Amino acid sequence: MAVVNENNTTNLEDPCFGVEPSPGKENADFKDVEILPIEDEDRKTIIGHLYSIESRVEKLREHALEMEQEKCVLLQELQRVQDNDNNIEFTEDERDEIDALAERLVCRCLTVEIAVTTPRNESQENALKCVNEQLQQLEDLCACSVEKAVMKTKTYLNACLAEPMGSIDQRFQGSILGCTVDDQKKVKCRLQTLLQELSSKSDKVL
Repeated sequence: MAVVNENNTTNLEDPCFGVEPSPGKENADFKDVEILPIEDEDRKTIIGHLYSIESRVEKLREHALEMEQEKCVLLQELQRVQDNDNNIEFTEDERDEIDALAERLVCRCLTVEIAVTTPRNESQENALKCVNEQLQQLEDLCACSVEKAVMKTKTYLNACLAEPMGSIDQRFQGSILGCTVDDQKKVKCRLQTLLQELSSKSDKVL
């Protein structure tokens, strides 16, 4: 390209004046700034990276759900201590100390906020509603008969297992299969925890 001086006259001494740049020279000058299309290999790399992130996202959700379940279990255990489910006799000072410590732990536990949103369609919402109603009936049964509650809980839990270890409650299975995978995992964990609690109470009665 010709160089123009301040007087708008062309500098004919410029070595580049009148010389047509070669294609190779032009590419060499602009190769560092030219926006090149993404190659197939780059596309594969990005897609692979996204699948890797997807795996990490699912693990994050799983850990959050586990933490959410752990929080519920801790609060339930603290509630049982406060209610003195074991009917242990304490002195007044011991009772005051236990209540104060339990209340402090409840407050600390409540400072942990975990929220995992589970998208559901109308059918899944209805299925979860049915499951919760049946679980509420099961909890009511626990207060009446531990033995019957244990048997019922086992049939509910078997309905959540890929390989059942006994009889299955068909009505409960029909409801749980209509729920989302996340809800199925939550219900399964809830039933496992309940069965452990009931088995512990049953052993103490015996």
